[in-house]
Amino acid sequence: METISILFFALASFVGIEESRILSRKATVAIDPVHQTFEVVQEDLFSIVVTEEDSIATIKELQLIMDVEKNPENNDSSSVVIESVCLQRQGNQLHATLKGRYTDVKALREAGIYVDNAGFSMINIPEWNIRSTDAALKGNYWEWPANKKVTFMLEAFENIPADYLPYRHSVLPYWDDAQTNANK
Repeated sequence: METISILFFALASFVGIEESRILSRKATVAIDPVHQTFEVVQEDLFSIVVTEEDSIATIKELQLIMDVEKNPENNDSSSVVIESVCLQRQGNQLHATLKGRYTDVKALREAGIYVDNAGFSMINIPEWNIRSTDAALKGNYWEWPANKKVTFMLEAFENIPADYLPYRHSVLPYWDDAQTNANK
């Protein structure tokens, strides 16, 4: 099996950006295999900003995400449909909620989720601090039945290296600036 991709905590990966700069400290993912829907709640969006170019790239990426938020129907792939993207302030943090559906179960494979006759499975990466009350951790894999909704949480950046901490910047100020400029 391949490892799970960063799809769940790299916001722009949902809209086709391969090298996403905007990440989330915590992601809660719900997948309903019966209705082929998903919801991803990303908390505390941040970016690693070392140079001015990093800051500019973060702003451009955020603008692309905000464009999808306004017109999600323009970002459908052949097997994944983004129905809504909602960015919202929660105190001093920016959160994102994505809702969508998939038309082919094989679309989940891009996120590292596999299906067979026994149900769904996803590799466990200990550093990502994955937790779930709906799936069972068996060996190195999270497993759940194909007819049951599953929710799991990931906190891949809980133990960010100390060298990066000074460069970890909330995306909230960028979003606030974009909101202010949009209202002018």
